[in-house]
Amino acid sequence: MFHVEHSSIHPTNKHPIDRRITRDTIFRATSLVLPHLSRDNRPTFRQSLLTCSPTMAKSLDVSPAKSFAEEVEILRKSFRACLDVYASRVEAELGHIKELTLAKTQSPHLSQNTIRDLRDMITLCRTLDIKPEKGRRKDLKKIDSLIDELNLMVENW
Repeated sequence: MFHVEHSSIHPTNKHPIDRRITRDTIFRATSLVLPHLSRDNRPTFRQSLLTCSPTMAKSLDVSPAKSFAEEVEILRKSFRACLDVYASRVEAELGHIKELTLAKTQSPHLSQNTIRDLRDMITLCRTLDIKPEKGRRKDLKKIDSLIDELNLMVENW
């Protein structure tokens, strides 16, 4: 356990006074006063990953390299969770667009505007220039932009 030692001489006494404060004690005291909550008063994602112990409490007795490795692992899990939520949202939006389009086109008589919009939507989808093998953020932005355009077209029918 790491100790911070402060030695000082009391003004009325010539003997040094040793004050030992452990980092663990400091952490526990501050975590009771300042809980790790997000702005909406829910535990942060980091806190939910470490539900069995307070944030950083278990890494105080190890080297900085091990602490950093733990932080990187938390970052990896956070990144994976963000990707999962993002993928779910995009797939849900695409499913919603598909359902609205199929529902609208079930009627036997489509207006010329609807047919034109469908052709435009097909063209937009076919001309989307992405390279999934590169895994670039700009490809995700292009997909988001396409989804926004498709949503506008479908909702304006």
